[in-house]
Amino acid sequence: MNHVKAAGFVLLTLCLGPGHVVAEQGKKPVTYVLAGSGTNLAITSELARAFMEKNPGVKLHVPESMGSTGGLKALHKGRIHAALVSRPLRKIEKTWNLKVTAYARTIVVFGANPSVPDSGVTADQVLSILDGRTAKWSDGSPITVLIREEGDSGAEVLTGHFKGMREVLEKAYRSGIWRIEYTDRNCNHSIARIKGSFGWTDLGSVRLEGSRVKTLNLDGVEPTAENLASGRYPLSKELSFAYAEPLPEDLRRFIAFALSPEGRGIVARSGYVPLR
Repeated sequence: MNHVKAAGFVLLTLCLGPGHVVAEQGKKPVTYVLAGSGTNLAITSELARAFMEKNPGVKLHVPESMGSTGGLKALHKGRIHAALVSRPLRKIEKTWNLKVTAYARTIVVFGANPSVPDSGVTADQVLSILDGRTAKWSDGSPITVLIREEGDSGAEVLTGHFKGMREVLEKAYRSGIWRIEYTDRNCNHSIARIKGSFGWTDLGSVRLEGSRVKTLNLDGVEPTAENLASGRYPLSKELSFAYAEPLPEDLRRFIAFALSPEGRGIVARSGYVPLR
């Protein structure tokens, strides 16, 4: 866990206090806390708002990002009611006897500042930019590279797809050559704000946040749900709820809502791909 996400975990711990989940479930009303990956925040918040409108007696809280790792650790320690996860569980996490329910898939995209003239990049260009060999856009303007921290779920998607990406990113982390963004929201903000910038993010959060990030085609293929479903566009992440049994009935109903036709409609309209 990086220092920013670690700080978020400490803050959540201070706010909730030891044994919060166990102590509070027997009382009414309960505020159920769902925390974890920044990739999940925008769509989970949207689903939570819709669910609470239909169920005014239920309170759901989605705090700022602490990462999938931070959310899973908080859940394991009983600090939150459900973790928001955007990557597969790791070996140690699989021993914690958690249930995982996937509810959406988000498209991982390469994004650029609106000032960038290019409409797309190739796989070779991506590696060349991140390796520092390509430093200018097609009009000669400089590229400002922004990357996510080590362990980021989007980085894991890239290293799993692009041959040589793991080595390129390891070199970048060792050298400290590029600016690192520690949350999805900060990354989107920085790409939209910094002239000539380039980085990776996810399409759903860009749309829901109303970000000015310019999403780039990859090898001539537009990052759309249709192209993802057909297999033409290759980059995506699965978003899941992780929780321990017994799950409070209100949270069970919320997860069922996220998977219902109404919830799936919200997911699709928000730029994500609904599951099930």
